[in-house]
Order: sequence, then structure tokens, then C-alpha cells
Amino acid sequence: MTQNCQNSPTVRRLAAIMFADVAGFSRLMERNESLTFSRLRRLREEVNFVKVEEYGGRVIRATGDGFLAEFGSAIAAVQCGLDIQRTVMELEQGQATSDRIRFRIGINVGDIIVDGDDIAGDGVNIAARLEALAPIDGICVSAMVREQIRDDPGFTDMGEQKLKNIARPIRTWAWRPDAAAPSPALNMPLAKPARLSIVVLPFTNVSGDPAQEYFSDGITDEVTAQLSKIKGSYVIGRDTAIRYKGKEVDIRALGVELGVRYVLRGSVERFDQGIDTTAQLWDALSGTVLWADTMEVDKAAVRNIRREVVNRLAIALNLQLIEAEARHSENSESPDATDLVMQARAAYYRANTLEALQHVRTMFDKALSINANEQAALVGRAVTMVEQVFGWPSDANAQLIDEADRLMAKAMPLDRHNAYARFVMSRLRQMQCRIEAALAENQIALELDPNLVEAIAWNGHLQFASGRPELGIEPLQRALAQSPKDRMRWVWCLMLGLNYSLMGQYHDAILWLERSIAINPRHWANLAFAAVAYVNVGDHANAKRARAQFDDVYRGEVIEPRFYSQTPAYLELLEARVMPAWREMGLPEPDSPTSHRRLTMKQAAPTRSA
Repeated sequence: MTQNCQNSPTVRRLAAIMFADVAGFSRLMERNESLTFSRLRRLREEVNFVKVEEYGGRVIRATGDGFLAEFGSAIAAVQCGLDIQRTVMELEQGQATSDRIRFRIGINVGDIIVDGDDIAGDGVNIAARLEALAPIDGICVSAMVREQIRDDPGFTDMGEQKLKNIARPIRTWAWRPDAAAPSPALNMPLAKPARLSIVVLPFTNVSGDPAQEYFSDGITDEVTAQLSKIKGSYVIGRDTAIRYKGKEVDIRALGVELGVRYVLRGSVERFDQGIDTTAQLWDALSGTVLWADTMEVDKAAVRNIRREVVNRLAIALNLQLIEAEARHSENSESPDATDLVMQARAAYYRANTLEALQHVRTMFDKALSINANEQAALVGRAVTMVEQVFGWPSDANAQLIDEADRLMAKAMPLDRHNAYARFVMSRLRQMQCRIEAALAENQIALELDPNLVEAIAWNGHLQFASGRPELGIEPLQRALAQSPKDRMRWVWCLMLGLNYSLMGQYHDAILWLERSIAINPRHWANLAFAAVAYVNVGDHANAKRARAQFDDVYRGEVIEPRFYSQTPAYLELLEARVMPAWREMGLPEPDSPTSHRRLTMKQAAPTRSA
């Protein structure tokens, strides 16, 4: 008689589980489905599966772009994972950076349920979640795995992580191979900060209302901006810090990863009558709390939260503020207007389409309907117009620029010491082809806030547009170091490539342009200028590849390299060091330099949260 499956005893055992997956698989398949699948199948059959068997493991099942394997020991699983990653990286070296198949691997030791040839259970689920945390070309392991390979110095403590559908936090460790380690320019400060280096972790919303997330995010942004005004400070950019939102982190490991000495973290609870804010200053070297405080303010005094946090932190660190206290707009008489501005800012960081950007503009409009002299709303509305001209140009360009100019003329007298407003004014002046005025405004922004990462990077762009590319390298590299995970890092890499191109250093240009393409492969500029740089070093095969990728994203836009500037020094360098190869590659070139106003920078910002 056949036994009922429901009465079969459950078989459990302890095992080391490996879960591997391809990073960016959907993008690779979209670009060339048949070739990608063929290359992946070969790697899977000739490398992954072979290595698993060599180290005494067993492949449980293969997914479309990954696989699940079981090992008898954690040491064997880790050794296998290291061997797979190193072998795959070596085999993929011949591929273009953006075309390489690159794996993430997660390894866990845990209890599994055996179901015929398959396995299941928390041990498997945790391995899958660890894979998602692993760096590209790297490995993420649980604490149980780390305990068994403790002699290996190559793993970095990532702290406790909250994994999806896993009740308890899991302590994790990551391995990044030297051969694939990110460039120091992208992940480390250019120089060790003298006294104060700090990251502001996203403040936690403890109100119990997810709709209030924008408010706690706004508090984080304001605190970050104000801490940047402390003399001698080095403040990690907002876009890098936001990556740690909702995660349990090891303070000491975070200090090592970001190169900071101090960590500020806190929480915000909002209720009908007011707001409770807590803040803690941690010493990242020792992992101890140096200072903690709780602030209770009523709703009418909401702006004082940021001022109070900044002032108390300055006292705790025995430093002087550039200004006596954090400056905030004194023109908003209603916290409701402030709410709308903070919501608009949060939406702006997420906007990646024209429709989303226009919606952000309506949010700033609502704030202005409450208080027509709210500087943050005036500047916010203006920057959406400048962004539209850059990202989605149209026949409305002149009208948008004129309206942005009117808004900034009204905003600036309200607070001429607002660094971000000065930065936006600089962007506007560049759009008006007033390069020297743009340089002057951006310099003021940096004097007011030396750590405003957008202005730091923008200085590199303006030096390029002024025909002084050698002066544009350092600020762009500093921006990448200060905010290595910023949503705009692909643009900064592009601008480094352009600066090096104007300098005639084409090998360096290729390095940065390829990094830009790896982050955002769907933009005409990095592809076009990469093709040009390859021609200038005599690498016609890669030039044709870049041109083919360019053709894939090009939709008939009018493209004009002179879009960036009309200054004589820039145009002279452009004509000497870029345009001959541009024309050799047959890249589009309009008849008149004035057509640069029609340039379409398609998908200029693929994500605001990246």
C-alpha cells in the first residue's frame, strides 16, 4: 500500500547553503537576450557547477540566472564561492565592463528540510537574502559561517541586518575581491578629515504612520545640511547615508566603511501637539555613545528642531559653527508650508520622469500659495525648471529659464547665505551661457557650505565648460569620495571623462566613461564620448562597440557637444581634441551651434534613490 505523503517523517539536517545570482541580469537580457543566455549557460555548466562538485557540494536547482547549492561544511562553501568569483571575473575580463556577467553569492549555515532532491527552510531563505546583500563580484555570509572561517581576514563586518521575512536580525559579513574592489575615488575620502568626519543616518519615523516618512527624511536632510556648516567638518552625502535606512548597522564597521569618526542617528515621533526628537552621537572608533539628547517642541516651533540638534552637536564636539546657529528661512509663518516643502523635496529625490518632476513643481506651488515668500519653495520650483531644460528640453526652454530667473530673483534677497540657493543660481546662469557668473555663484555656495556635494561636483562641470578641464578633476573626484553612492555619480563619472578628453588624456577618459556607462548604460553622452575616446587611442573595436550601444539608445535627437558651453577656450579644446574623432565616428552634428538648446538628454536621471 502506498504511504500517504502527509505521514512521512520530516527529514532535517544542518548544512551550508550557497545561493548565487547574476547582478543586473534583466538589463543584460534586455540588451542581448540570446548572447547573454548562451554565455551564462556556459559559465554555469563549465565553472559554477564544476566548482561546486570539486568542493564536495551538490547543486540543488538552477534558476534563470542563478543556482542553489548545498555543502557539508561552511569552509568548503566559502572556498567554492571564492573560486567561482575569481574564475568568473578572470573569464569576463575580455568583455566590455557593462556587458560582463557578475555574480553575487550568499552563504549560510542553518537547518534545512529535505524534500526529495530539493531543500527548504529558514537556512535556505537566509542564504537567498544574504545574496541580495552581497557586493557585486563578492560574497555575503552569516555569522555562523564567519565563525568557521574566522582566520580569513578578507571579510568585513556589515553589522546586523533585518532580512525580508526573517523574524530575527542576522549578523552579516562581506568579502570584496581585490581585483574587483571599487576605485578609491569612488569609495574613500580623498584625504583623511582633520577633526570632524560624520555621517547622519536616516532618522527613524516612530510615529507608527508610514505617511510621516517624508518628515523624518526631511529632518535627516536638514541636519545633514546644517552639520556641513561646522568649520572643519567632512559630512557624508545624503544619498549615501539613505542607503542605510531601516537597517541595523554596526557603528564601528560603518565608520571603517565610510571613513568617518562620528555617526549621528536619531528618531522622530510626530503627534497632534508637537514633535519628539531623539539624537545620539556615536564614536565610530569605539562604538560608544558620546552624547544623547531628547527634544520636545510644539508644532509651532517645528523649525527649531534642526537648529537645536546642530547647536548641541557643535557643543558636544567643541567646534565652532561657521554661523552662530543653523540658518533657516524666517519667512514661513505656517508649519503647513514647511510640510509641503519637505514633501516636495522628498518627491524630488525620487523623480525620474518629466511627469514626476512636474508633480514636484505643483507641490512647491502649494507651499507658495500658503506663503509666497517661502525661499525653499521658490528655489525648489526654480530647480525643477532648470532640471527640465537639462533633462527634457523642448520649445518651452526659453520660457522655463525666464520663469526660473524670476523665481530666483525673488528668492535670493530672502536669504543670500543659503548655499543651496546659490548652487541653483549657478545652474541657472550656466543655462543662460553666463559661465563666469555661474562660477561666481557656485564659489559662494561652497564658501557657505564647503560640503554641499552637488556644488562640489558642479564646480568640476563649470571648469570643463570654461575650458579649464585640469581644474575640474579634483572637485569631481571629491564629490565621488564624499557621496560614493549618490544618484548622480554616473554624471560625475561622465564629467570626469569629458574633462580628461579635453586634456587629451584619453585612457583616463575611457576609465571614467566606462564607469559612467556601467551605472547608466542608456544615455547618449557617455556612449558617444566613449566612442570618441576609443578612436583617439586607436581602439577601433571598442569605438564601434560604444557607437553600436549609442545607436541603440539614440532616437533622432539633435546632439550638440557645444551644448556644455560657448566659451572660446572650451570650443578651441573641443574642436582640437574631440570633434575630429566625433566626425570620424559619424556621430550626429547639427549645422549650427545655436541648436544646442534642442538637445534631448534622454533618461538623464535614471533614479533619484540610487
